[in-house]
Amino acid sequence: MFQIYSKIRFAFIAFILISSVAKAQEVEIKHTDVFRSVVENGEIVNKFIGNVKLKRGDAIVTCDSAFQYLDRENSLMLGGDVKLVQADTLFLDCDHVYFDGRNDFMTASGNVKLWDPSIRIESDRLYYSRNRKVAYYDDGGVILMPGYRLKSKKAYYYLDSAFMHFKDSVVGVGEGDTLEGDSLDYYTKERKVVFLGPTIVKSESGMMQTRGGEYFTKTKIAYLTSRSHIEDSSFYIEGDTLYYEQLEKNGYGMGRIKIYSKSEDILLLGEGFRNRDGGDYSKVWGDPVVRWVDKMDTLWIKADTLVKQTLDTTDLLKCYRNVSIFRDDMQGICDSLVYNRSDSLLNMYVDPVLWTGPNQMSSDTISAFMVGGKLDKISLVRQAFVINRDTIYNYNQIKGRNMDAHFDSLGLTTVDISGNGESIYFVLNEEENEVVGMNRVWCSNMIMDFARNKLQEIHFLVEPDAKFIPPHELAEPEKELRGFSWRIEEKPMKSSFTKNWQL
Repeated sequence: MFQIYSKIRFAFIAFILISSVAKAQEVEIKHTDVFRSVVENGEIVNKFIGNVKLKRGDAIVTCDSAFQYLDRENSLMLGGDVKLVQADTLFLDCDHVYFDGRNDFMTASGNVKLWDPSIRIESDRLYYSRNRKVAYYDDGGVILMPGYRLKSKKAYYYLDSAFMHFKDSVVGVGEGDTLEGDSLDYYTKERKVVFLGPTIVKSESGMMQTRGGEYFTKTKIAYLTSRSHIEDSSFYIEGDTLYYEQLEKNGYGMGRIKIYSKSEDILLLGEGFRNRDGGDYSKVWGDPVVRWVDKMDTLWIKADTLVKQTLDTTDLLKCYRNVSIFRDDMQGICDSLVYNRSDSLLNMYVDPVLWTGPNQMSSDTISAFMVGGKLDKISLVRQAFVINRDTIYNYNQIKGRNMDAHFDSLGLTTVDISGNGESIYFVLNEEENEVVGMNRVWCSNMIMDFARNKLQEIHFLVEPDAKFIPPHELAEPEKELRGFSWRIEEKPMKSSFTKNWQL
């Protein structure tokens, strides 16, 4: 970002030297073509005209004319190509200088240029108050430093505190950076900018936009307030307050945080975040939500805490406590979740439940595999249970040690049961509005075929133990396998991910 050199030791000390010229006994008149002492409008005026040269200490002043007003406590008017040189290190060039001895106030006007080896100040009019030790311009000026140019409508320089205030149409250009702002302060010792109004700071690597905060130009560390944002070619971060280390790409923020990864099309929302490891690790908390666009579908996830992490070439999203997910083709809940986007693999842990159309799936661990952005397979590990609700709200059920559920573009196609298989499925008449009976089967391994999420056929891979129960003999306890729990009221809806955020 922009850089202002800490060497600034405001060169307006030159005005202090000029002001001492008003004390005649301390000034050596080196040359003048004409000297006159006259009374004008009732006051005594000493006039030095033509090739005037004044000296005090190591400061030399030359000009076309110098008028000394004795009745105004030795106020002094210098005119015509005024030049000041102090020890060959400090220079002032302008058309006129007026020193008001009564108020210790000085005005330099007309193509004013003030410079030393490290800074150059240009304005049509500059003011200096020796009592307040402040110099300023209020009708436009430019400050030039090695590699940097700062322009503003108004500027105030406070000598004792090495502090500057710039106001109105502030523009800085240099080092490949630009700044445009309404108002800011600059502290030369700390090399710190304080933003006091709408400001944009741009560099080749990115930009900051803010209405308040601080920026350290040497270390490239920013602390921004007033709903600010930071952006580069790969990410966008917005928040009520932001802290950012530009060189390391580390930071944190609070208040309605929005983080967007442009290359991955990932949006993270929350109340607070921390970013470290050069941007490879991001943690978001406070009702966080992630929106992850993945080719054919968009994955929504919310939890108490979200962590996005890049390890080598692997992109991981880790979610902790009270996790909910939503895609058009599946919705789920669990206590913790890891999504490996590099492999399109989503793992759910601790009481996971997943819904796909009319199907509910649960087990100790659920793994969902995506291919080409579409749901391809769901693996249920230990205590697997699948419930399929038919058109008249009967619950076909499959239970086993482990299961693999396979999908195509139309929904569930097959379920492979491995170990301790049990099933209940209801037989409907051709119109599918009446139960013909219920089959209950025990078989270690089974394959169940579906079409458009409807159970079509069961293949028994080991000798089954089965029975068919007609409708009039069905008792309610027989309609459910042990462990049955239909949890449709817990199924996440898309509105629960977007209702608190304007996306």
